[in-house]
Amino acid sequence: MRIFSKSVQDPETINLAERRFDVSVSRLKRARRLTLRIDTNASRVKISAPASVDAELVHGFLERNRPWLERQIAARPELEIVRDGSLIPFRGQ
Repeated sequence: MRIFSKSVQDPETINLAERRFDVSVSRLKRARRLTLRIDTNASRVKISAPASVDAELVHGFLERNRPWLERQIAARPELEIVRDGSLIPFRGQ
């Protein structure tokens, strides 16, 4: 028996700022509006939607907010991979 009932659709992908992001849609019974979040560490865009909203409306919401997503991703610094011998700044130096 599930206490918290929510269904999640299989993630799609979207290309933003020359990067590929998985899109996961969570259908929530208690949600009242569509919300959009970006997880750049996991390269994922998360959409929460009311259970009554159909997939076509969710896709339209994603496309309407594409410019906002691209601005948000461009404003975030690229992740640097730390390798053996890399310099790690301490207190900005």
